[in-house]
Amino acid sequence: MTTGEKRAVPARVGRSFGVAPALAVLWLTALWPTGPSGALADERVFTVAKYPIEAEAESAVVAKREAMVDGQRGAFHALLKRLVPVTAYKRLPNPKPGDIDAMTRGLNVRSEQNSRTEYLAEIDFRYDPDQVRQYLRRQRLPFLERQAPEVLLVPVYRNANTAAPRYLANAGGQRAWRQAWAELDLDNTLTPVRLAQVKLEIRDDVRRGLADGDLSMLRIFQREYGAERFILASAEPDPTGRRLIVSIAGQDAVGAFHLKRTYPIEDEDLLYSAELATIIGLGILEGRWKAVAADSNSLVAAAGPAEDIVFYVRYAGFGQWQGLRQRLANLPGVETFDTGTVSARGAEVRMRYAGGLTALRQRLARDGLPMGQEGNAWVVNAN
Repeated sequence: MTTGEKRAVPARVGRSFGVAPALAVLWLTALWPTGPSGALADERVFTVAKYPIEAEAESAVVAKREAMVDGQRGAFHALLKRLVPVTAYKRLPNPKPGDIDAMTRGLNVRSEQNSRTEYLAEIDFRYDPDQVRQYLRRQRLPFLERQAPEVLLVPVYRNANTAAPRYLANAGGQRAWRQAWAELDLDNTLTPVRLAQVKLEIRDDVRRGLADGDLSMLRIFQREYGAERFILASAEPDPTGRRLIVSIAGQDAVGAFHLKRTYPIEDEDLLYSAELATIIGLGILEGRWKAVAADSNSLVAAAGPAEDIVFYVRYAGFGQWQGLRQRLANLPGVETFDTGTVSARGAEVRMRYAGGLTALRQRLARDGLPMGQEGNAWVVNAN
């Protein structure tokens, strides 16, 4: 589904079900081990959770099959848009279903509903990080996989018009606004978000001040919530009740900011407008992070094909080597990693690195591990 499409909100019934034939082998061989929380921290961004799928056809069986196929394609596209900078969106490819199957590590059904002709569900799609990285490099696409530090976000809905229709009332509006944020994939996004409740001890004029762009009010929230990275997400209908005014203000990993947008409220469907606003809001947070945090992941993806590189690492002892080995093996761009001879003061490393020797030297230099040449050998001095 695209950002502008209406998202299904399936009931959370948590049942298992059969899958389309093209996915059957994948489900049998790559079942989710522990759910999304079981993924390693540095692999979370390769999981697209809470993804809604739906289809209508001549039967529930056909609808389910079509929903799964379309959902798998849509979820992978969402993953690409998460990892790739906005400036490269026009170059995003349309991979074949078989290619997506090869990159999919597992699926988890959060919920599903169906009638005789309609099927809808909410699914977590987990992708293989190495396969996705290789795919992006083959497509010569820049990407970023490093998550920003978590931000605390408080959703606040307000409607000062006491004569407003019932569907715009404060209690229901607050539930809809918070629900819209809670249904997003807030853990696996490039910019992780933790939701918090409104603290009544913070005065309304202080909340309104920050929502209106007075960033001097930010320090009050930071102190009350004990969080330097804090965002107030405020929503209120305009006097006509036909538009939802959304303000997002605070400080994320990039810095302090304030933005305001309006979204139409159609057919008295406040929840849909809220969902659209939160999808775009989270996309803006990700875009801010990608704009300033693009590191060698982006450079490596466009730098050229992978090369096999052999070099020697000098260190002070085995204790230091253990940390260095893990650090080197987990560098973004590493496709294969092996060690040769290891001694008390040095080790031989064989690595296949996307972008080749030049890209690796640039990355190591940024990480404080300069690589130099001694005779015919490349050496990293870590001691």
